[in-house]
Amino acid sequence: MNFVELPSELQSAVIGLVVALFALIVDYLIGILPPALGWVGDFLKKYQQEWALAAGAALLELLQNVLPTGFENVSIKGVAFVLALIAVFVPYLLIRKALARSGVKAFMQRNE
Repeated sequence: MNFVELPSELQSAVIGLVVALFALIVDYLIGILPPALGWVGDFLKKYQQEWALAAGAALLELLQNVLPTGFENVSIKGVAFVLALIAVFVPYLLIRKALARSGVKAFMQRNE
């Protein structure tokens, strides 16, 4: 069976990314729920961290089993590259959107 064990710092990064995305999704779901279903939001919030960590561990296990063996070094560097791209582009897009909303002309879309 294929298995490429990622270094601990990459494992932490993958799990951290999943936890952050999971928290964002749960908060969004809580925000769109009607007030009559407030108990659902309370339930989701109560176990949000545990579910996020479980989802992160499951995704990490899946990722390590899916990566091709024989070229472990290339697989590990590929995962590190994808995480680096996420770390660079997500803040860039968020800052760009914030600057556009604050009225900085260089970042506002033009209607041509």
